Amino acid sequence: MVKPQSIKFIWATCQPGFEAWLKKEVSLKHPSLRPSYARPGFVTFKSPAEIDPAFDLQSIFARSYSCSLGKIVVTSSEDPVLLETQKKFANEYRAEIVGADSRLQPNQRVLSTFLAHQKPQELEYWFGFHVHDPIRHRPWVGGIPGHITMPPDAPSRAYVKMEEGLQWSNLPISPGDMALELGSSPGGASLALLNRGMRVVGVDPADMADQVMKHGLFTHLRKQSNQLTSADLAALGDRYWIFSDMNIDPHSALQSILHCHARAAALGGLLTVKLTEEAELADLKSIELKLRATGFEVVSIAQLYFNRAEVCVAFR
Repeated sequence: MVKPQSIKFIWATCQPGFEAWLKKEVSLKHPSLRPSYARPGFVTFKSPAEIDPAFDLQSIFARSYSCSLGKIVVTSSEDPVLLETQKKFANEYRAEIVGADSRLQPNQRVLSTFLAHQKPQELEYWFGFHVHDPIRHRPWVGGIPGHITMPPDAPSRAYVKMEEGLQWSNLPISPGDMALELGSSPGGASLALLNRGMRVVGVDPADMADQVMKHGLFTHLRKQSNQLTSADLAALGDRYWIFSDMNIDPHSALQSILHCHARAAALGGLLTVKLTEEAELADLKSIELKLRATGFEVVSIAQLYFNRAEVCVAFR
């Protein structure tokens, strides 16, 4: 049976391979938290004091996090000990056991169960408890948007990245709004925007997928983003959003956004920042500060489920 630790431990999930980024970030923001245990995509931290279930980890790299209640090792996901332990903790902490596809609600008391490691006949499950906050936590159980899937006509996985970014950020876009997408080829992200009823201007010297080109709300500007003219940007009108997912260094990606915004003010948007070997946490903070200095009041950064070696920056 489980031997729960006191709530002086917290666990966090992340993209496998980014445990070191998560540990570094937590050490900077919460020096009193010490790494305690880790598996790929899973890290625990120990606190010298009790942790409030409403604790804010303030993390870019934590996909989900909870006060740690301990772990069990069972032989299968159908093991009755697993369900008994879930029910025990749910009663003890007056928390809900939520389904994998549930969307979490503000102030919901959530019991989390995470499979941190498995091999034949040995599954390691960890239990956690938190009070959900839509600002501090992702809206989906475990930070995994299982309801977002690739449609058959999507030309690239940029479709699911864009859809997750829009749902996570809650950008107040509306059908009929204008979207400027930098680096749009082959058109996965453009298709996600078009499916929301937006008018999309895609900027890329490369070809776009036929299904995007034939869409009545899409316009292709076959040029580099730094070749956009004042006339190109003025044609967007006074209500446009800007999106960028280009395979370039973080500061060049930001500069492309600022170049456009300086000539025709955008309402906000999403910027995907690639995490190169040279990239540092300070680079992400610098991007946040520059966007705020430009006039965007709300800036959020997160490594989302469909991101790989990259993060999503939302601003408005």
